[in-house]
Amino acid sequence: MLGGMRRSFVRWALAFAVLFAPMAARAQTPESEALARQVAHDVIEAINLDAVFQQALRESSSTVAPMGEFRPAWPKFVLDAMSEELAVIGPAIERIIGRRMATTLTLEELKAGAIIVADPRIKAAFAAMGRGERPATQDCGRDCMRAMRQPAGQGFMRKMQDSEKLFGKDSLGDFVAAVMPGFLRRFADKIEAAERQASGN
Repeated sequence: MLGGMRRSFVRWALAFAVLFAPMAARAQTPESEALARQVAHDVIEAINLDAVFQQALRESSSTVAPMGEFRPAWPKFVLDAMSEELAVIGPAIERIIGRRMATTLTLEELKAGAIIVADPRIKAAFAAMGRGERPATQDCGRDCMRAMRQPAGQGFMRKMQDSEKLFGKDSLGDFVAAVMPGFLRRFADKIEAAERQASGN
């Protein structure tokens, strides 16, 4: 089952970068919000969101590479600015993802999901997925396997694989609002500092 989730979880980490079809919202409760936030935290921590974004930016044919053709230092500025901003707004990203999960997954699915993503083997699999690698194992611990066999666990896994339905357009807007102002400010500061250094000021 994990093998089939590889591409989905990479997309899941980058879900903010594209527009997804809206999905009907489910009423949130304090318990579901807390569980969803914990699931989001465990997954983001495991996949190393910064590394995922760094790789995506490096591979982008319209973002980093063209800058280097006329401003050799700018690609590094972009990567460093994004890395620095993600380090600061990590909790905000967790809230964005957690809020969406809390309105999409049932409470029972979130309970099963919290058990599944807390498993060390699952975390290792997420880390491999974030690096674009195949997970070393397809199984997990006893509690995790028990949760996966339950209808709620199967529902959690199914919805997490279908990331295009899990996140809606509001997630994109929330992410842009959280990331872009700080990222652009950091990028501009690096350009300005480099120009001052070049001019001797």
